[in-house]
Amino acid sequence: MEKEQRQSKRMMALMPEEEPVCVRTESKSYPAKLVNLGAGGALISILECRFREEIGTRCVVSFVSAGQTFEVHAELLRVIGWYAALKFVDLTPEQSQEIAAKMDHMETLTQALCPVLEFGLPSSNSYDI
Repeated sequence: MEKEQRQSKRMMALMPEEEPVCVRTESKSYPAKLVNLGAGGALISILECRFREEIGTRCVVSFVSAGQTFEVHAELLRVIGWYAALKFVDLTPEQSQEIAAKMDHMETLTQALCPVLEFGLPSSNSYDI
């Protein structure tokens, strides 16, 4: 089995309930919540128990950033319970900029709401994996 290698850091969604996502395949739309986001993909929590898409399925993922919706194409990498890992495909430069802006906003929000520097801990919940 080939091991997945992430190429960029991921930002955890501080409040997943505030990070709505919609995943659309050829046959169905699924409401979801963003768990984490990176330049190359995302982990989402599917809100519908009937998510039965095959690994490798192509889809369109809609995100909300700064009050605007943007979409990217993705491929389903794996599904574990309610969680689905997505790899972004065929990103345009504009889509990459939208993702980066959303990640920046998530990091800024985390730093504003979780100032833990006085304890010697990182001020952000970003990490490389």
